[in-house]
Amino acid sequence: MATTVSSGPMTAVRRVDTDRPWVWLERGWADMRANPVPSVAFGLLLALAGWLLTFGLFWLGMGYLILPLAGGFFILAPALATSLYEISRERAKGREIGLIEATAIAFRGHSQILLMGVVLLLCHIAWAQIASLTFMLYFGADPPPLQNLFAATFLDPANLAFTVFGTGLGAILAFGVFSISAIGIPMLLDRGDASVADAILTSMEAVRVNPAAMLLWAALIAGFTAGGLALFYLGLAVTLPLVAHATWHAYADLTKGDPG
Repeated sequence: MATTVSSGPMTAVRRVDTDRPWVWLERGWADMRANPVPSVAFGLLLALAGWLLTFGLFWLGMGYLILPLAGGFFILAPALATSLYEISRERAKGREIGLIEATAIAFRGHSQILLMGVVLLLCHIAWAQIASLTFMLYFGADPPPLQNLFAATFLDPANLAFTVFGTGLGAILAFGVFSISAIGIPMLLDRGDASVADAILTSMEAVRVNPAAMLLWAALIAGFTAGGLALFYLGLAVTLPLVAHATWHAYADLTKGDPG
């Protein structure tokens, strides 16, 4: 049974069962099935952006930044998916809207959402800088060639220390960003009086109050994102919209008791 455990300047946060993220996914899938065109169109746009950035990094000889770029989908997705949150929010009210209308509504007068996007962008830049520094400190002036980058980095036993350290550091940074943004942008969209600070504090409180459920939710998001990336970004056309719609229900459930 869910109970409200905190309140104040930020939105009250409820305690939920550990397996609750599966319910959020189920409700997100229902939203996606009801709005397949805007959902998949959003995912395809992100996939196209991923392809362009990947080819650009190869062309610039900066292939070592491709994996941090991929991790950026995990970091930046909360801001990029604002339009899909709006579609889910309107559907909960019994109103169906398209992607263009949702985008117009989502960003009209919501300066705090844009500011939160800047915060996440800065987190992504920091992530890429740390990844680049770690790579250069380990491989020095003799990095593996681009065509063998993945095998040399992750499959060569001689580089096991780099793989373990880099993966562990990336996981810590990713969960830190998740903790400040898990439900932040849906909250800013839903509450016009909320600030970025309120959104960050509420997200952190949701993680503090529901550590097991939110850890599962973070793992599911990471898994869906990795699965989409593994299919050369094409999988993101399905996985990111699904996670985006489900994120709205995570926010609604953690703060209001989402009836679905």
